[in-house]
Amino acid sequence: MRALLNQFVRRGLPVIPVLLPDCPQQPELPLLLQEFTWVDCRKGKEEEGFHRLVWGITGVKPESIQAPKASSGDGNKPKNVPVLQTAPKKHYKINLQTVYAALGAVILGVVSYAQFFIPPQQPTAAKPTQQVAVVQVPKPVETKNPPAVESSGSGKEAGKAPPKQALACADCPEMVPLPAGEFMMGAAPSEAGAGKDEQPRHLVKIKAFSIGKYEVTQGQWKAVMGSNPSYFKQCGDNCPVEIVSWNDVQTFIKTLNQKTGGHYRLPSEAEWEYACRAGQDTLYCGGNDLDAVAWHDGNSGNQTHPVGGKQANAFGLYDMSGNVWEWVQDCYHGSYQGAPGDGSAWGGGAECAYRVLRGGSFGSSQSSVRCAYRGSSGPVNRDNRLGFRIVLSPL
Repeated sequence: MRALLNQFVRRGLPVIPVLLPDCPQQPELPLLLQEFTWVDCRKGKEEEGFHRLVWGITGVKPESIQAPKASSGDGNKPKNVPVLQTAPKKHYKINLQTVYAALGAVILGVVSYAQFFIPPQQPTAAKPTQQVAVVQVPKPVETKNPPAVESSGSGKEAGKAPPKQALACADCPEMVPLPAGEFMMGAAPSEAGAGKDEQPRHLVKIKAFSIGKYEVTQGQWKAVMGSNPSYFKQCGDNCPVEIVSWNDVQTFIKTLNQKTGGHYRLPSEAEWEYACRAGQDTLYCGGNDLDAVAWHDGNSGNQTHPVGGKQANAFGLYDMSGNVWEWVQDCYHGSYQGAPGDGSAWGGGAECAYRVLRGGSFGSSQSSVRCAYRGSSGPVNRDNRLGFRIVLSPL
């Protein structure tokens, strides 16, 4: 089923996720579906869900009208009910069984299975016309050894030297040393698109480390592992490797360390966001101009692109927003309450069923490629939107 859904998404065919009456109150959706506007037909929401389904099929936008004043027994009824602009203002008696039978395979009943990708929070209907707040900031300048940029609440230099490089090899990812520092991790409640799992915003202190200038490429994966699992092989060796699970990445890193004598690993989630923000307080990794810094659902053609094709951030790092999601070391938690303040990875013991993904992908909306946005997936899951970059611990 997941392979079939991937084919629909890759070819740009219409996909409308539908939550059927038996779905749980907090459904888990596949990563490839979380970017779509979904329809809620769970118990008690059938009529509203039907209208949204027709909206999704026809493309006719709904309008919000004031519902009739609730009686004493309707205290929980929503004040605004979405209806079709062209529909007569009357109620329909809907036979959902007939609707489901007619739509057949077009409707996707999404259930909670561990093998599917999940979003970090309950998804909401997309708002195609939503505008993000734009803040004017200096244009990032690429540099191999950039100084930390002091910014209000985003990061400041702590005065420690960056780490040394490990043993060089022809196919090793190019690394950028980052200075020690501190920054405010997470999103402010007022940030457009901010989720509850991106809060509370909190201060994190980071030790010096080096991070990949680019996402690990197909060519680099082949040089280390002798094979290429990527779906988008035609994109070339300089495109990010994908179809790699968190467990696959651990095997790659172990093999790379054995071959080089290095100390490569995945970044912690805090290290990733520190590197992404690069001392600035922007919506995306590198600025507020989304198209300038990221391959996303509005400009990617629904596929990966060679690394380094967009504008770098102030640390000289590319594609931290968009292109492919990037695995990090941390277990997924529903908020930052209790998160480490020293930049280390946040574990979860035996209950760590999901690992964190950051940065969004070529198929992500503008909200999902924000600096603060968090995704997650099971460590065995593979998808053509999942990749990674590595970091290097100090020697």
